[in-house]
Amino acid sequence: MAIAEFMMKVSAPCGLECVGYGASDLDGLVSGAADQTRLLDLGPKPVVRSDLLEIFKTSMRIQ
Repeated sequence: MAIAEFMMKVSAPCGLECVGYGASDLDGLVSGAADQTRLLDLGPKPVVRSDLLEIFKTSMRIQ
């Protein structure tokens, strides 16, 4: 929560919606992220498209 509080204090965008992304962009965001296998393969667990979709959905608006 400290990061979100800091973002509010410095008037940083409050999520992907605040920088112009919307629900209609989710498929493209997931596809683009899924293509970054070099980065995803470094994680501690396998990442599947449904994981990426959930990450982007919750990142639309940070409160």
